[in-house]
Amino acid sequence: MTLSNQERYLMEKSAQNNYLTKSLASSLESTHFDLIHESLASRAVKWDRLVIYPLSYPIELTQRPNHIFRALAENGYQCIVLSIDANAPFFREIAPNVHLTNLFAEVISYFSNKQVILYITYPFYSYIPTHLRQSTVVYDVLDDLSVFSLNCEAMKSDHSNLLESSDVVLFSSQELLKTNRDAVRGHACLVTNGVWVKDFALESESSQRKADFRRHRNEYVIGYHGAITELLDWKLLENLAQMPGVRLVLIGPIAHFDSVAAGDSQSVKERVLTCDQVTHIQTVPYFELKYYLSGFDAGIVPFVINEQTAPVLPLKLFEYMAMGLKVFATPTKTLSSYAEFITVADSSRILVLVQEAIKNRAIAECNIDYSKVLNEVDWGTQLKPVIALLEERTTSSSPKSAKTVDIVNVNFYDWDGATLYKGGAERYVYDLASILKEDGWSPRILQVANRSFEKQFRGIPVIGVETGNGHNLRRVSKAYREICRDSDLVIASPGDLACELSGLRVIAINHGIHWDHKYKSLGSAALSEYRNIFDALKRASAFVAVDTNFINWVRTYDYTLAQKLTYIPNYFDGKVFFPTPKNFEAKIRILYPRRLYEPRGIFITLKAFNYLFQKHGGIELHLVGQANAEDARIVSEFCAQYEGRVIWEELDREDMCKAYRASHIVLIPTMYAEGTSLSCLEAMATNNAIIATHVGGLPNLVVDGFNGFLISPTAEALIRSIESLLADRGLMQSMASKGIELVAAFEKNRWSCRWRSIITEMTG
Repeated sequence: MTLSNQERYLMEKSAQNNYLTKSLASSLESTHFDLIHESLASRAVKWDRLVIYPLSYPIELTQRPNHIFRALAENGYQCIVLSIDANAPFFREIAPNVHLTNLFAEVISYFSNKQVILYITYPFYSYIPTHLRQSTVVYDVLDDLSVFSLNCEAMKSDHSNLLESSDVVLFSSQELLKTNRDAVRGHACLVTNGVWVKDFALESESSQRKADFRRHRNEYVIGYHGAITELLDWKLLENLAQMPGVRLVLIGPIAHFDSVAAGDSQSVKERVLTCDQVTHIQTVPYFELKYYLSGFDAGIVPFVINEQTAPVLPLKLFEYMAMGLKVFATPTKTLSSYAEFITVADSSRILVLVQEAIKNRAIAECNIDYSKVLNEVDWGTQLKPVIALLEERTTSSSPKSAKTVDIVNVNFYDWDGATLYKGGAERYVYDLASILKEDGWSPRILQVANRSFEKQFRGIPVIGVETGNGHNLRRVSKAYREICRDSDLVIASPGDLACELSGLRVIAINHGIHWDHKYKSLGSAALSEYRNIFDALKRASAFVAVDTNFINWVRTYDYTLAQKLTYIPNYFDGKVFFPTPKNFEAKIRILYPRRLYEPRGIFITLKAFNYLFQKHGGIELHLVGQANAEDARIVSEFCAQYEGRVIWEELDREDMCKAYRASHIVLIPTMYAEGTSLSCLEAMATNNAIIATHVGGLPNLVVDGFNGFLISPTAEALIRSIESLLADRGLMQSMASKGIELVAAFEKNRWSCRWRSIITEMTG
């Protein structure tokens, strides 16, 4: 069964749109995103100066869009041409700042939430703006719809919708503008087809490259270049080819518009193309074209006269003019408007005029001044107002009154939304949300949930997202991507959650190397384990590291990728955590201010104090933090064993300062997976000597022997360092004092300023 144009059009459009919709909802191949990112990263692309174009003509032809890309590229824009094919994925530069790729869905996904420019020349692609939600849409009306393949009522409807919804509508002829102007709601611009005049200048040394089409002496060469279609007057061309002394040259691919009734023209076309006096050349590279045109005695635009050709203003007309050729043209409505400069006549009259030209060879001495026309239609000149309009839209577009920011993480409350976590990462997220709110943003905190929930924490919405498997960060990232599609900014904490956030404006944060653990060994080492973090590094627009340990780790794998990282260490609030005088000669309180579990060193701490309590009477241990059920049982048994010498409690964030003010030594005995600990900074700010392990980012905070000790993560090293301070109270007091001096570099105001700077740089 043969489908109608309407059925084929709707079927193909629906298939493409469904494919794109499903692709955006699924996990697209990360290596494809890498290809896009790596191709554009070195160019420091600004999204509002990036043009995306779904291809609607054979790429081997140099058509109107190519010239528009070139003008945009010369004005600092990057252009991406999207094709659909079954070839291996590619992303390559085909002209300066113009790229061709078959990563159709991936590009649209990558830029889905960015303020790019979408350029459309075929109504079929009217579905794409719904996927590029923040794009500026430029619709270029090239021809009357009747010349398009699959012309139908559905195409007319898409055309009407684009006229109404596009921000800018370009028209290639006055006739098209006149017909469609009333339907345009945005900016309507007349940009006729034109020419790069400089491309058709023949240098003296290139004269040897001129094409010579004459097979017989004194043959008169009439030439045409462009698509070989049913829109040409084939009877006229046949009559020209049969004239004695004429050589007819046709340059271009044979094309067919299925909406155009071929009638008898098909058989005539076949006779013309096989005629001895006709030379047909399939394709000529654009920058070689002038050498072929230089072999013409005259150029011809032999359109049939009908409604389809009436508005057509072909590129070839101006390219003939740029070469200084005499031009013959049939009297379509648009071509007739150039009768002052070219010979416009019906087919019978053209035959007479060509005979006269052959007889007196006047055509060889063509001295027509085309400069007035060429100055008006030069592409660079014509597109200046359009580029100015795009620039104006970029600079004048006012942001929403409350820009939205989603801070995505794994835990803020537990996954049932019942228990608030009180660790450093949760405090960091809340403080970041607070400064964003102060600056006029509308923040949300998203976290993993067993079942969806919504809560408020001190005026900040907390959204529990049911992801199916909260331990699979890639799946969590994918779930967040759909929820955050319309957000102005996404902050991923930890940074791994950016691994599937392609197409969004993302700042990722690494709080420390969480994949550092006691089960690491050479035997189990695998680069694939780091796929999430490397994908996140590539996806994120900016990446913050709280310590230099992570930066150095990335650099050992990819030096260039490490350049993307910004070091913003953790902080303390000087209004809350400040020094108080302490008596370091009296009973000493040793504080462990963090979660009570193995990675943070609780068990080596308990082991050390099993020894220290038996040897030293003037010390007590203060444990402040949360623990799971099993760890809580162990700690409770320890507290019962040393009742009166151990205090264990949980404190709200605002009460933590009381614990630091009552202590003399603070332990940060991390075993693995540490950044720049907030606990360590707060301890330094409140006049405490520090004992920390040389793990993760802690060496960024503690200078061994200056403001504390940096030790191996063992109970024995912990015992030695505590006993050293107990034996030398002057050293304990000195380290505490020096910590106060050093910690000033980590005050919260400096952290806030750095974050505001990176957000401003990202979002303007």
